[in-house]
Amino acid sequence: MTKYAKIIATTAAATFAQFPDLQVLHVTEDGNAFMPHAENLAINHANMQKLPRPIMVKREEVREEVVASEIELAKAKAGKEKKVAPVVKPSEEVAVAPNAPAAEEPAADANTGDATDEATDEGEEVATNSEGAQDAEAMMATLKSSEVQPDKMKIKGQKWTLQEIVAKSFQESGMNAEQWNDQPQEDREAAIELTIEGLKA
Repeated sequence: MTKYAKIIATTAAATFAQFPDLQVLHVTEDGNAFMPHAENLAINHANMQKLPRPIMVKREEVREEVVASEIELAKAKAGKEKKVAPVVKPSEEVAVAPNAPAAEEPAADANTGDATDEATDEGEEVATNSEGAQDAEAMMATLKSSEVQPDKMKIKGQKWTLQEIVAKSFQESGMNAEQWNDQPQEDREAAIELTIEGLKA
């Protein structure tokens, strides 16, 4: 039995408890749950995170041994297909993850007052001005939010703003801004609620 079976089973159980009317979920190995009608979003999320195909979990089958069996079947099916689904990246993404630590501003040159360039490690980026942050704020301003969640909340001792929660939910959805805003409000609320539950888990 893989460790992912426990993660998926635990995530599914918590989500089913939160949404009593749900009978089926699509759950990825990183512990994200998606509504029945959002299977494509679940697949896209798994592809972007380089994870195996999401597992469909039924309410009456939320047991580790059942989930483990589903994982093995999914792996076997993937091996036969020998194809990797293309990753459809959203055309617009929030520049900075909401729970990522803010990058330190580079020191200003004493003579010119301009920000100095510093060497960075491979894969690391340091902002030399505030344009990236401004672009992220502009993006967030265009995303539709929740009509029922509070503006601020505290989860596991960490303070979150609704804007940060929406940004995280938006990133996890794999949608672009237009798709996020065009979906029904109830679907958007469900996605935001799932993100909150994921933070509480």
